[in-house]
Amino acid sequence: MLGGSPHSTLSAARSIARRGIPTYVGSRERSAVTLARSSRACAGARHIAGRDPEGLAEELLTFATSDFPWANDVLVLSTSERFIDHLDRARSRLDERFVLAIPPEPMCQGLLDKSSSLKLASQAGLEVPAWGAVTERDDLEALGHL
Repeated sequence: MLGGSPHSTLSAARSIARRGIPTYVGSRERSAVTLARSSRACAGARHIAGRDPEGLAEELLTFATSDFPWANDVLVLSTSERFIDHLDRARSRLDERFVLAIPPEPMCQGLLDKSSSLKLASQAGLEVPAWGAVTERDDLEALGHL
């Protein structure tokens, strides 16, 4: 489990642990790691220092090799958009060892972009809130009715 906010990460870890699945938390936020380590729902936690996709991939591979040498299909979940982005960008290095719980490759980056994801949802016939893309200051005035 790669987490952003300490509480959302721990909440997700607790839900998974209730099903008897050992859960390990990795986060850039030390408070999330501290909180996870103090919870009986987490089998372990570690600070993730990787600030880019390659750094994250290297840390995950090192972690899996040292802590799970027998496991080939380690499931990786994320509660952080930044980690989802990094997992997607490092997918080719991680696919052999991990099962990444992120959108498929052709869709992932589009879904991470708010404007793009709202357009995709609208095209799929889903109800979306009123929105508009803002790329320059004048766009703000044009969208004042929202």
